[in-house]
Amino acid sequence: MGRDVDRLDPMPDGKLYEQDQAYLEQHGVGPLFSGLLADIARTMPADPVQFMIDSLTLGPEQAEQSPETGLPKHRQSKLEKVFRIIDKAGTGRMSLRALQAYANSHGGDTLTNADLKTIFKDFKPGQDHLVGLPQFLAFFSRVSRTINNKDFEEMIVEMSA
Repeated sequence: MGRDVDRLDPMPDGKLYEQDQAYLEQHGVGPLFSGLLADIARTMPADPVQFMIDSLTLGPEQAEQSPETGLPKHRQSKLEKVFRIIDKAGTGRMSLRALQAYANSHGGDTLTNADLKTIFKDFKPGQDHLVGLPQFLAFFSRVSRTINNKDFEEMIVEMSA
């Protein structure tokens, strides 16, 4: 038989308030929330929810998001490392061939030229048909916007192998 909530002794509002206050003080929720709001107002992140998650798990410095890409610092630094892995020559730009070779060796299924050209269009390469770090970061900013940090880390591990 279910519980009849009307038969339970109600907790007086004052007692409930005291317990709530004690919990908030014990866990430092007030200062934590104030700090998060101040950091959001100061940095004005493109994705405030991701900013709060990253601030609480990685710290506010790693949570700051790039005004250009919206990527948090911790994600951008990892993508920059992947870019440097692909850009073996260190020119700061990569060709369709370099991207294709890397994708074929790290992407599982072999990509055809047609597949790669479709993907390459998404990178919005410059007129020289090379992708630089800004385009690479912008592309992966869009790709990774909806994935959580765990899935992002797995993607980076796969791309770095």
